[in-house]
Amino acid sequence: MDFQTKHIEYAGTSHLNASNNKPYIYQATRKIAYTAFIETDEVLYNDWGIPMPEYDTIT
Repeated sequence: MDFQTKHIEYAGTSHLNASNNKPYIYQATRKIAYTAFIETDEVLYNDWGIPMPEYDTIT
């Protein structure tokens, strides 16, 4: 199933948001984005207590 065109027949129609019961217009396409916050192993260990990984001699 292609997420970009799923339910394309609803494009431009008005619906109610299930969480706040406010109207919104159904989009013709969807754009997906994300942000990654990358931390070093030392930060994860020092701040969060996540154990340091054990690397073999190759890596």
